[in-house]
Amino acid sequence: MYDITLSPFTAYVKIIAHSAFSDKYPIGKTLCNFRNIFASFFNCRSGLSYDIVAKKEYTMKTAAVIAEYNPFHKGHEYHLLKTRAMAEADYIIVVMSGDFVQRGAPAMMNKYLRAKMALAGGADVVLELPSRYALSSAEGFAEGAVSLIDRLRVVDLLSFGSECGNATQLSYYAQRQLTLEQDPEYRKTLASYQKQGLSYPSAVQNALQDPPEAMFFPNNILGIEYCKSLIRRHSSITPVSILRYGEGYHSPQLSADSGSYSSASALRKAAGMHEDSLDFLLQDTAFVSQIPAQVLPIWKSDPEIYYGITEADFSLLLHYKLLSDRTDGYSCFEDCNEELSLKIRKYLPQYRDFSGFCQLLKSKDLTYTRISRVLMHILLELRKDEAFLKDSDACLQIPYARLLGFRKNASPLLNRIKKESEIPLIAKPADASMLLSKDGLSLFKEDVRIAHTYEAVASSKNHTLLHNEYQQSPIVW
Repeated sequence: MYDITLSPFTAYVKIIAHSAFSDKYPIGKTLCNFRNIFASFFNCRSGLSYDIVAKKEYTMKTAAVIAEYNPFHKGHEYHLLKTRAMAEADYIIVVMSGDFVQRGAPAMMNKYLRAKMALAGGADVVLELPSRYALSSAEGFAEGAVSLIDRLRVVDLLSFGSECGNATQLSYYAQRQLTLEQDPEYRKTLASYQKQGLSYPSAVQNALQDPPEAMFFPNNILGIEYCKSLIRRHSSITPVSILRYGEGYHSPQLSADSGSYSSASALRKAAGMHEDSLDFLLQDTAFVSQIPAQVLPIWKSDPEIYYGITEADFSLLLHYKLLSDRTDGYSCFEDCNEELSLKIRKYLPQYRDFSGFCQLLKSKDLTYTRISRVLMHILLELRKDEAFLKDSDACLQIPYARLLGFRKNASPLLNRIKKESEIPLIAKPADASMLLSKDGLSLFKEDVRIAHTYEAVASSKNHTLLHNEYQQSPIVW
């Protein structure tokens, strides 16, 4: 906001920088720009002279959201709208998983389609979370995403949904866990619970002893990990939590009530039931009621949505990879220890398909999701080799920001990122070799290879041309 002092008499005109104004005249230009704008305005009406006095500088406010949008639905739209309102944000940056998601599965549609839906649904800029972290545990997923948004140096708030809707409470448990992790007795207790066959989240819950069970609901767990990562990094970003509204995270129930938000799991299940025909899927009133009105045309117009991609489509490729690496074992891959490697080798003769093998390997201390992630790590050649991305404080340092898409009116934000970010913004994949360090380029090439693996399977199923990642441009909405 600026005050314009006019002479020979004094008058004040307040300029409010909204999106339409900032599109044409980006904030960050000098006051001379405003002088030129208002010179023509006032001279043509009054011929008055003028002096400009800056009373208060406009400050761009930016919120970040970490998401998968698999697929984008009304609950996601609600979260973006609430974020913009609560944070009073000028812009929202979404850090989104690429072609593979955290539960250890391929996204049902490629990252460009999902980025397009996110932009249509209210995001201003969509960046890709590298697959190595998108396919990680809650801790690794959060650490990767928070590292990316923190290094942009333009984000003020991190907004995430949770079952409790209380960022202060989640931050408390985050700080408590970080403190206890330095206690040898706590680590011993945690290890003992894991040896009893408990999953890591359950072991943490038991080791902490007194936290309410609700703190360990899926979105609360992620929220705690976001807060832990912010604390570790001494980040200036403020966490903000929005109460999750609608069906539970894993709920398979698809609601026909447009005022009630179904889970992404329920939408994927419905899409799978109509896999052979997109027309039948879009005639399912319950499904359509959960898709935002501005996103629905993308479903109707893009042929690549016709067949949703599932882990079953990777069954043959996974089997081949498991057989190829059987002699050396699998403990060199992310999140796979020697015990699980031996178990995979033992049961490999009984392999039938991806999900069936996960069920076969599942046990009290090995969740389906953990096994699915490990198998996807093996399939995608994600080995235990990320030490080069750690700094002296053992904090993850994502080396670049890959731009998947942006709104046209977000150009002031993109300009600010280019100016203030610690890391390069990769808009054209072909430019990566010129912008990145050796280690950064290694991670980028890994992601390109993973994207091509996804495309090879998706193009075969959808009977479409294979997309070359190096020829992809960001979605412009």
